[in-house]
Amino acid sequence: MASAVDHIRAWYRATSPTNDDPRPFIYIYADHTMWRAVLEAAASAIWVLGPDRREERIEHATRLAIYEWEKSKPIRRFSGEVDEAAARMHEEQRLVIERVCERMGFDFNTLAKKGAAPTKVVSTAREYLGRDGDDFFYWWTICSRYTHAQTLTVMLRGVRTHVDSPDGGVLNVETNVDQLADVVDFTMKATDALVSMLVRRGFNRVPRDPAGNVGA
Repeated sequence: MASAVDHIRAWYRATSPTNDDPRPFIYIYADHTMWRAVLEAAASAIWVLGPDRREERIEHATRLAIYEWEKSKPIRRFSGEVDEAAARMHEEQRLVIERVCERMGFDFNTLAKKGAAPTKVVSTAREYLGRDGDDFFYWWTICSRYTHAQTLTVMLRGVRTHVDSPDGGVLNVETNVDQLADVVDFTMKATDALVSMLVRRGFNRVPRDPAGNVGA
């Protein structure tokens, strides 16, 4: 959730009009990149919170932790140096995950093989949103192509204008604002569904005294 909120706030600040120009700033690559991050973060949370069975939710969370642990191995610099503190923390994280597995009766290696790569998480998360999640993987894929600077995708999905010139003409490509609006609309609906899911899982609990009064 923190990642999703962070990117939404960053997008809002990046696109907000200024005193000099009342129009919102639209970026041909960066807008989709930020919304991809929101979609991916929301998908991870939905994938973890979606199952009805508590054990399955914990399994999903553990699989995600293992995947992130595997992808966060300390990187050796070109000089050959290794961040020793990062290496120790990485090993400590594995011990924590192993304790969770032991308590829940999970096998670490089995969960590692099941994986929790973004493609798998996003494609599965939509199942917990009903028909509202049908386009989750679709929009995430489109945004991913922008993120990886796939020029052909930008050209095909952008607004193209041909400008004549002595050299034969120039093709000007701008952001398709209608498509971007669809991305924003879908993503915000997904985050709304996530908030409802958080409430359903009890994340809005407030302290009560023994008599049941709120605010104890």
